Amino acid sequence: MENQDLLLKEAELAYAAGILDGEGCIHIHNNNIKSKKSTQNFELKVHVSNTDRKMIDFLKQKFNGNITFRKKRTKSRLDSYKWYLCGKRAEDFLRVIFPYLITKREKAVLALKFRKTFETNYIGKGKIPTDVLEKRRKLKLKIQDLTRTRKSGYRRNYASPRS
Repeated sequence: MENQDLLLKEAELAYAAGILDGEGCIHIHNNNIKSKKSTQNFELKVHVSNTDRKMIDFLKQKFNGNITFRKKRTKSRLDSYKWYLCGKRAEDFLRVIFPYLITKREKAVLALKFRKTFETNYIGKGKIPTDVLEKRRKLKLKIQDLTRTRKSGYRRNYASPRS
């Protein structure tokens, strides 16, 4: 994505940020890996859903990623498309559009802090330290709360683990 950054025009970056602000989502997905040792795994995801395929194709063309299709479920709904990025690719995308974000800026800040916890590679070194997992969990909850707070004024207590 670094080479692509140079090719993207400022207007295209601003347009992509506007799409994410209006139609997109930044979240941290929680996977529990079932094996001999139960490990909690978190992953950053960025996605945009829309019924306009041209918008989704623009994001795919400029930033790569994946596209899924959802057939309409009722007569009043339209078919929709979802473009998404995960992990490092989601981080790279947020970094290049960050200067143009407005409504999702606070979530992007938390998402980039979350990705910073991946700078140390724990693969082959045993379990991820508890303090790192806890930091990731708290950032995940803070991102969730930014959406909930706007809707209902709800605030979570970050000191205690979620049940």
